[in-house]
Amino acid sequence: METITKEVTAREFRSGLASMVNEVAFGGGRVGLWRYNELVAVLIGVDDFRLLRRLEQDPGAREVETLDEWAARIRSHPEP
Repeated sequence: METITKEVTAREFRSGLASMVNEVAFGGGRVGLWRYNELVAVLIGVDDFRLLRRLEQDPGAREVETLDEWAARIRSHPEP
């Protein structure tokens, strides 16, 4: 699984929101939002959100396999 693909300030985020939404929605990117030299939020796409939601529902997966292995397993069995 990739890490944050782009880091922006709050000002850059406000001015480029539309393009960043497209980047995460269609390009699989992850945009980190920085304010006062601190990472305060991350914009992710729906696929990443679904993976995180599944991880919350199956916390035991963290102990048995890496996140990359778990993500591959979940992707091979998508939500109904």
